[in-house]
Amino acid sequence: MPTYPWYIKLSQQDCSIQQGDFISECPIVIPPKNLSEINQEDSVGISIETFDVIVISQSCDIKQNNLDVILVCPYFIFDLLCENLNYNNKSKRKGLFNDIKNGRRFSFHMLNKSEEIGIKDYLIIDFRNIFGINIDVLKNHIIINNHPRIRLAPPYKEHLSQAFAKFFMRVGLPIDIKNPF
Repeated sequence: MPTYPWYIKLSQQDCSIQQGDFISECPIVIPPKNLSEINQEDSVGISIETFDVIVISQSCDIKQNNLDVILVCPYFIFDLLCENLNYNNKSKRKGLFNDIKNGRRFSFHMLNKSEEIGIKDYLIIDFRNIFGINIDVLKNHIIINNHPRIRLAPPYKEHLSQAFAKFFMRVGLPIDIKNPF
């Protein structure tokens, strides 16, 4: 039976960007919360925060230079999500794990751990926070940091894309179908 590794380790010389690329400490511009109250003549205070992110934009669009802005989503380990949600008991953690793994929590997507590549816990992609970063800024960040990088391998990259599409395209109905049973 063939094996399908989850991740590909990129050489430090590989500065290409594709969907499924992990970018550590990626600088993201955060606009002020009161942006709508600021006049165009006023100076605007922005902040730059760093996130560990995964590239969500399609590889074909990136390769064909069709994008000025690359979409990324933050990721973190499963244990951190459990801490943030106060899921301290084993039963709640197990339920959350299964819900995310099986696609019942649309705002999150789970990726497998991989001891051999250095990913020691399950990773959670957070679709609730989608950021855009200028492609040139992202390329420069990759070159300057020169960290070893990891890329999500097929078919897991396509599975991530499908999960993102499900989250992004979901429709909430004003009136749901009632179960007659």
